[in-house]
Amino acid sequence: MRLALFPLARSTFDLTLADKVFAQKLEVIEQLEADLFYPDNILLDEEDTQEFIQYVQTLDFEAILILQLTFRDAETVCKIGSIFNHPITIWSTNEPRGGERLRLNSFCGLNLASHALGLRNRDFNWLYKNPVETSKENLLSALNGETRFQRQYRPESSSKSQSIQKQNELSTGFKIGLLGQHPPGFDTCKFDKQTLKNVFDTEVCQYSLDELFKSAELVPNDKVNAIREEISEVRELETVNQVELDKSLKLKSALVNIQEENSLDAFAIRCWPETFTEYGAAVCGPVSLMSEKKVPCACEADVMGALSQLYLQKIAHKPTFLVDIVDMDIVDNTGVVWHCGQAPFSMCDSSYQIEATVHTNRIKPLLFQFPLKEGEITLFRITQSLGRLRVVMTSGEVLDRPMAYTGTSGVIKFDNGVAKVLEGLIEERIEHHLVLAYGNYSDEIQNFASDHKLAMVEL
Repeated sequence: MRLALFPLARSTFDLTLADKVFAQKLEVIEQLEADLFYPDNILLDEEDTQEFIQYVQTLDFEAILILQLTFRDAETVCKIGSIFNHPITIWSTNEPRGGERLRLNSFCGLNLASHALGLRNRDFNWLYKNPVETSKENLLSALNGETRFQRQYRPESSSKSQSIQKQNELSTGFKIGLLGQHPPGFDTCKFDKQTLKNVFDTEVCQYSLDELFKSAELVPNDKVNAIREEISEVRELETVNQVELDKSLKLKSALVNIQEENSLDAFAIRCWPETFTEYGAAVCGPVSLMSEKKVPCACEADVMGALSQLYLQKIAHKPTFLVDIVDMDIVDNTGVVWHCGQAPFSMCDSSYQIEATVHTNRIKPLLFQFPLKEGEITLFRITQSLGRLRVVMTSGEVLDRPMAYTGTSGVIKFDNGVAKVLEGLIEERIEHHLVLAYGNYSDEIQNFASDHKLAMVEL
């Protein structure tokens, strides 16, 4: 066998750990006694990757193995998939759960890539396993696709011409404010305006990030002080940079102003990197406060995520939380839902006092840190995976476990078992954002799917 290896990572994550994982994976790969072609160093950006692609194009090889060492957006994986016709396998890695920052976020990278490749009808094999627990046989099985469900690819045209099927309390028109555009490589956050209008009677109103930033700069100090008073129970507020804290709180006031002036029901916000690099503070804390007031704000400009939040919020009559699934442990039979620090306060474990913190990659406030409370939960999304408009859901419970990662996170025991949810997420090419609400709403979601004549994917 002749294998081309693409070790992918991003510099904002723990490259020391990524180097260690890379070395461990190479030890397993070398047991195959294959001819291996790989770069001297981990590929951290598009320039490095393009140089290696050009080199690989000169070689004679049989298959591609992408080592998803940390999170990386799907742009690179899609480029590899479009240039080469060879079989592709993506090897992702579990994340240590120690209450620290997400050091790799490798699974989310696999999740993002699977959705993007699915939209392009590009098949691939995959392995999600720590290298120290991976045998030569495990790797061979993954490379040959023996351990996965070989789905049939039949992407259907999206429901752009479909009209609203049934008017009920969930079919009332929404207005979503889109602030900026989704980041490159985040196909999970794409949307079609006409589909939203025809199928969900939802309007998307576009605003620039500059409009948000200028509005925030005009917020008077008394408004900032009022928000500070609202969150006075949050500990460690005085330990973060106070100038940056005020700028973050101004974003909350600006969001309220834009929402009220334009009668918006939700936002989809391009939260990074511009809020940090151009404005100078995080919007994550304001997103938490808005969500608690039932004005959901989907990060990464995920319009369909915001729409999904609105519908689940109407079903549950409770605030919702847009999450990434960042770790799946087959042995423990649990997964971890997470985001950097934007869950609504009502989801906090009652034994934990909400803590102010900073974004782990950008080191700016305001984020809120706490573990999610115990309880029954539903995860839901209106998905566009494989080019089809469908509804995906799963259910489970948040366990009483220590905080898995900094930010806001919860350890989930899924009703159908973690192995089934893991396989479904990747094989059905589901987006990396799901919406969480407390309670079980299986019947209501089935009715919603039926009313809108959408197929159900139950994980």
